[in-house]
Amino acid sequence: MKEHWYYWRGETLFLKVHVSPQSRRNEIGDVSAGRLRIKLNAPPVDGKANKQLIGMMANEFDTGKSRIRIILGTRGRDKLVAIDSPGCMPSWLVALQDDIH
Repeated sequence: MKEHWYYWRGETLFLKVHVSPQSRRNEIGDVSAGRLRIKLNAPPVDGKANKQLIGMMANEFDTGKSRIRIILGTRGRDKLVAIDSPGCMPSWLVALQDDIH
């Protein structure tokens, strides 16, 4: 059984992610070791990768950047991301949920 990589608390969605900065392209991958794998082309310098991650999640969940927070892991690759009141559920999230159940 796969470890839960996402959960809800009220209207907030929490995602456990593993970020690979300085990748060739921005990409949301599969779930591995209980974390959603995300590739970013931004470098992990001066918060650039974190900013890109927040922008990517805001776009994917159709919400403002101010509703996306990195709760844990601002200096590491493993992060806990909170999305307050997502505007939509992206198709990749629905597909990955189906893989779990």
